[in-house]
Amino acid sequence: MFKMFGKKSALTAAAGCLLLSGCGPGGTEGREVIRLAGKSITVIENQNELVVNKAALISLERYEDRIGLGWVDEDTLLMAKTEQSSLNALIRQRMLLFDPGTGKEDFFPGSAYNQVEAELSPDGSAVFYKESEGVNASATGYVARTSDRTPVRITEDNAIPVKEGRWTDNGHILYAGLDGSLYVWDTGGRTQKLLGPGTAGATGVRSVMRTDSAVFYIGGDGRLYEARPDGGTVSAVAERVQTAVPSPDGTRIALVKADGPRQASLSFYSVQTGKERPIASGTAFHSPCWSGDGSRLAYSAASDRAGQSGLFITPADPGGETVQLSADVFPGYPITFSPSGRQLLASKVIAEGSRNKTVTYRMTFKK
Repeated sequence: MFKMFGKKSALTAAAGCLLLSGCGPGGTEGREVIRLAGKSITVIENQNELVVNKAALISLERYEDRIGLGWVDEDTLLMAKTEQSSLNALIRQRMLLFDPGTGKEDFFPGSAYNQVEAELSPDGSAVFYKESEGVNASATGYVARTSDRTPVRITEDNAIPVKEGRWTDNGHILYAGLDGSLYVWDTGGRTQKLLGPGTAGATGVRSVMRTDSAVFYIGGDGRLYEARPDGGTVSAVAERVQTAVPSPDGTRIALVKADGPRQASLSFYSVQTGKERPIASGTAFHSPCWSGDGSRLAYSAASDRAGQSGLFITPADPGGETVQLSADVFPGYPITFSPSGRQLLASKVIAEGSRNKTVTYRMTFKK
């Protein structure tokens, strides 16, 4: 069962729903234009339309065969494309910058490996990503400026887990090595080891994050640990944690926890008080993401209860209204806010004939 702990979702009646898909590159057949709040939204027939909350959205755009990764600025998207250089070559994923206004695509320099798990710095000036042979393999970390897309290697070859590492500010990246050691790299090219491999729960370290006074990470035992490098203390502060995402100011951590078979919950952990505030419960939660000002969290939820799955935005402070943008679930790929907090980028895999393809949706919503 999915349960909202705050005010009820804005998508509460059939009258608030509409099957929508936004306009993507190429072709005009089978399209119908619907006016919402003075804006045009294009509906594409028979292409796995989204069920969206028309009362919450201003516009919706659809980009086929692309994975949305983030926003360089309000009008420039960081995306990825799966490509095959020749008939017998391995299929690989490459990053690119995309301008929806002009349709221009600028690819990052490629290699024989996949460019995966990319994250833009808070100001959008650089991207941290990994090159890896496979989704779950070890990886090599790189940073590239978005201005010229020139990559700089920041780790040893195949030295980090493919899904780990994040920007702590515009100048520093925190990541874990394969042995559980924690490192900080800065844009001056320096790397500092914060914690060694003997730290509690360090085997299988993931979701490493940093606040003003401490480092947090999920250990291989599923606990959220708080480590204070200066004092050398490490303590477990939460159990059964699947995902942990810090707010931009480091005061809160969004936690996805496993509560039992097909049971999960979303909560906010206060770094200052050490207490959790429950937000929602369901069967699974995907890709929680904070807005740039830390005032809201977007996430995708799956539920056994009819009408309670979908894409949601919830306020960080209690008392506000949780808004449902779509009844569709977006698993597997990032969900990201634009710098203004007025747009979301979300991707999913859909079936088309005999193949599956990735579609990215750019949603502009009422604030």
